[in-house]
This record gives sequence, structure tokens and C-alpha cells, in this order.
Amino acid sequence: MFSSRQLPGIFLDHGGETVRGARTSAFAAPFTVEEVGECAAGDRAGLVQLLQRLSPRRSAGRRVHARVAIRPEGQLVRVLTAEPKRLGEADYFAALCSGQLQIDPQAYLLSVLHAEDGRPFDPSRTGERELFFCGLPLAELEAAQGALVDQDIYPESLELGTVATLGAVADHVRHAGLAAPVLVLELGGASSHAYVVSGGGVTHARPLSSGLDAMVPLVQRNLGLKDAAAAKKLLHANAFDFSAMGPELTLALAREVHALVSHLEVRTGRSVGHVLNLRLPPKLGWLGLALARGLGLEPLAPAMEPWLAARGVTLAPAVRTAVATDLGWLGVWGLMLRGEVHDAREAA
Repeated sequence: MFSSRQLPGIFLDHGGETVRGARTSAFAAPFTVEEVGECAAGDRAGLVQLLQRLSPRRSAGRRVHARVAIRPEGQLVRVLTAEPKRLGEADYFAALCSGQLQIDPQAYLLSVLHAEDGRPFDPSRTGERELFFCGLPLAELEAAQGALVDQDIYPESLELGTVATLGAVADHVRHAGLAAPVLVLELGGASSHAYVVSGGGVTHARPLSSGLDAMVPLVQRNLGLKDAAAAKKLLHANAFDFSAMGPELTLALAREVHALVSHLEVRTGRSVGHVLNLRLPPKLGWLGLALARGLGLEPLAPAMEPWLAARGVTLAPAVRTAVATDLGWLGVWGLMLRGEVHDAREAA
């Protein structure tokens, strides 16, 4: 009999603008990442080619079994400060959901974790205050599962890509010995999200009112374009140098994030050291740099290969060349290292 650790593993970060996939020599570390690939989200033909690349021996019509991460529009990732004396009350979590989270808990699949280490919440532990809520609407879960099966993917597990990525960032911060927390930004269209991550876990998570869409009117006005559609297309293209316009475009977002960081620094006495932008397409790399300058923070440049090696992950030469420095793969690494990160924390 073969153990699950010996079987090849396939990991798919499925969501956002890009689908990224990897095949490993075993399902659990130590293993070698043998093959990687990616395609644009929504590119059905490209996904078929990616799955064939990751699982070349599968027969026609047979689904690819994979550990999958998704990023649904309605996902919930928040850190809330709870009242320890009320944690044992039957209706307390429902009150948190309807009050602070403003959701109907009956319509969501939710997990409540301890923010400092990601363990499932245990009401018997007294004194816990910071709780990590993550989940998604049941309707979006059903739609995601149906879409994956329709694409010949059988999810052995289904996780939120943001949570997997934040776990990877926290473990890298811990491995690198960074003393200061890292500000992690997930920029969206209508809104964005901000997370503060230390070696101890996710210490803060909240939505931001500013997003990429708020920059479109500024582009339209400054360049004298006739309509917002043309401005949005130009903003997301790589055909114009926005570097000089960067401070103005990111001003509203930088102010909101700076207020958040300042509040946290006053409350905790710890200054944020770096900023990391997730899910930012390469064509918008200039935006990440402009935002970092506006916040007065250095972009985080993780040394990913030494960190992965410490977790028992070896990159094949071709893989090292393709993705070793690409931050977009943090979600895949977090997905495949979930158990190894937990073991590393237990050993520490």
C-alpha cells in the first residue's frame, strides 16, 4: 500500500485573474515541486492544457484530484476582538456575525480560529480575545464546487486562497526572523482588504473602502479621455507609464491604509516594517511601488527558496527558474505547506 505522503500531489490556486497549479513528487513534504503552470482565469482551453501538464497520465474524462484554493467575491476574512466572558454564551457568535460582520451566519460556511496560531477556536480556553473569522456564502461555495467539477477538477480539499496565502506569509515572517509585522494588501476593484501579519499570525484584518475603480476617474481626467471604460482599460494595460501619476492615483488608498497602520501602532506599540501587495498583476507593478512610497514602507521581497527548503520543499531546476521569485505563487506554497507549517510551529 502507498501512503498519502508518497502519492504525487496537485495543488491549484483557482481564482483572481490567474489560475496557478503545481505538481509535487509526494502529497506531503518532504517533496520536490516537479511541474508548475498557469493560465488566465476563464480560459477553458488554457485550463485543460494546464491540467494535462500537471497530470499527463490521466485518461480522458477522468477528473484531476487536487487540493484547491478559491477566492470568491463574497469571502469573509476578519479578525475580531471578542469579550472573553461572553465566549461561552450560545448566541454570542451570532451577535458578532450580525453586528460587527453584518452577515447572516445561516447563509455562510464559517470557521472561527485563534488568530495567533490558526487553531480551531476552543471555547474552553479562557482569556482568548483575538478571533479569526473566515468563510464564504453557501451559494458561492456550491457554485465554486460545481464549476470545479465541470472543469474536470475534483477538490480533495477546498480552501480560501487568501487564508492559505496569509498562512504562508506568517510562516515566512517567522522563518526570516522579521521583528516588525508586515502589512499585506489585497487590492480589488470596488474595495480592498488590509491584513497585518506577524510571525505569530494575523493580528488584524479589515476591508478598505478604496480600490482600483476609484483611480479610473483620475486617469480619465488627467489624460482627457472621453469615457471611463477607456480609462479603466488603459489603467490595467501595460501601454502607458503611470509612474509620475502614481502618488495622486494612490493617495486615497494610502491615506486610508496609513490611518489603519497608525491606529494599530498606537494600540500595540509595534511599527509595521514592510508592505506586500497580493494579487496585483505584473502590469500594475508600478502601483504597488507607488503605494509603498506613499506609506513610507519598503516592499517585502521574500527569500522564498530558503524558506521552502526549510519546510522540506525542493524546487526542480525548471520550476526554480520559472517561479522562485514570483510572489503570485505564495497562495500555492501556502496551500501545499499547511500541515508542514503547523508541524513547524509545534516543534518551536
